Amino acid sequence: RGGVDSNAESFRRPFILAGGLTPGNIPDAVLRLCPAAVDISSGVETNRQKDRDKVLAAVRAARSC
Repeated sequence: RGGVDSNAESFRRPFILAGGLTPGNIPDAVLRLCPAAVDISSGVETNRQKDRDKVLAAVRAARSC
């Protein structure tokens, strides 16, 4: 749970990566799997509300790849 699948080459179609993504693990996940997009919904929440700083950090992390 919470790991990045090492079989990235098995994905032949564009896909959206979701589940447990945070600003801290997005760069590794994106570099290893090359998704078309990432879903960061719960990974950028504090007390069940979107946290602006976490959202900005996640966007920066995704763009850095």
